[in-house]
Parts: sequence; C-alpha cells; structure tokens
Amino acid sequence: MQRSLETTNRRRKFPKNYYQILKENEKNLPKNELNRDFKASEPLKKLCTDVSYFKVKEGWLYLSPILDLHDQSIAVYKISPNIDSKLACDTLSELVTKYKLQDAMIHSDQGAIYKDKTYRKFFKNAETTSASESNNYVPTDKKLPDKNDKKYQKALKQAKKCNLIQSMSRKGNCWDNACIERFFGSIKSETDYYETLKNGLLTYKEMEKVITDYIEYYNKLRIQKKLNWLSPC
Repeated sequence: MQRSLETTNRRRKFPKNYYQILKENEKNLPKNELNRDFKASEPLKKLCTDVSYFKVKEGWLYLSPILDLHDQSIAVYKISPNIDSKLACDTLSELVTKYKLQDAMIHSDQGAIYKDKTYRKFFKNAETTSASESNNYVPTDKKLPDKNDKKYQKALKQAKKCNLIQSMSRKGNCWDNACIERFFGSIKSETDYYETLKNGLLTYKEMEKVITDYIEYYNKLRIQKKLNWLSPC
C-alpha cells in the first residue's frame, strides 16, 4: 500500500532577499574607528553607547546611555519600554542639543538600531554610502522618530554642523566597547538589580528611579581609580 506525503510551505519570516541585503550592508558599515583607544584628552571627543536590558514587572526596561571616555561620565541617557531606532535617535538627539560637539566620535556595537539609516543620518561618514544602499538597512523595529518631530529635526540639523563620526565594534566582539559594558556591570551590581531577579521584580517606575538615582550618584559621587580617586564631575 502506497502512502503519500503532504507538506506545507512555511510562511516567509523575513522580507525577500533579507540575508543578501544584510550581507551587502556589511561592506557599507562604519569601521572600528575607536579601535579600543579608550583614552580621550578632551571632553566630548570620544563617546560610547549601547543599550542594556532590565527585567521589570511589566516586561522590560531599556537603558540607552552615552558615556564620555574623557572622564567616564554619562553625558546623556534615555529610558524606554521599547528597544527601537527611536530610542537610539532620541539619545543622540539629546546629546547633540545639550552639548556643543565638534568632530566627536560616537562608538557602538553593530546592533540593528545603530545600523538603521534614520540613526546614521546624524553622521558625516554615513554620506559615503549611496542612497540606494542606505535604503536597504533593515531595523529590528519599525518605530522611528516622527518626521514632523521638531526636536528630532532640530537635532539632525545641528548634527550636520558637528561633523560627527560613527564608529562600530567588530562583529561579535564586546571588548571593542568594553567601557560601556563595564558601566552596565556596575549599575546592575551596585543597585542590587540582581537581587530583584531573585526576590521580586520592581515596577517600571521603580526601576526607572533606581537608574536615575544611580547615574546621578555615578557622575557626582562615585570615585574611580582611573580618575585618581575622583568622581567624573
């Protein structure tokens, strides 16, 4: 007796040519301009950024800081319940509008939010990528800054005058962004965040306050050996 086999084609998870586009985009990504040179003789010349996850009762809280390698201070930061291109853009927008930057380097890993064309518009070295190539970047989340957002447009306009340079870690190499990773380790261990995972999660608002208070303490009071036992401020 013969039996027939029937199969059902799986629905496509990603857009057509998704992996081919990603491979092509690797050629157009910024280089590792920082190259683990974590010392800066001037403020606001070398800065690092990344996003860290915090488990809360409602789900997740995402912290997006920018660290100045000159004095290890947190120059700006944003907190959000979502990790998307808007979070990265909002963080950089605040940096650009808060400080007078000139020829500053912003280093990150190769996360999709930092590859996205909306974020890359802030940098001068993104202009070396042709328009057809830059349109191929595929973010992990389609939530982007509103094109009519006056604050975002003002920051983008200001960034054009700043001559910002984008730098990216090598693929899968966390040591290329070790300074910001070290900060994440400090904030999670020194705020007893790991205890909340065992003994009961905090609410989003409670964790937000913990983070805000810690960054205030970190910048103004927390001494560091590399700063000759002074705090960043």
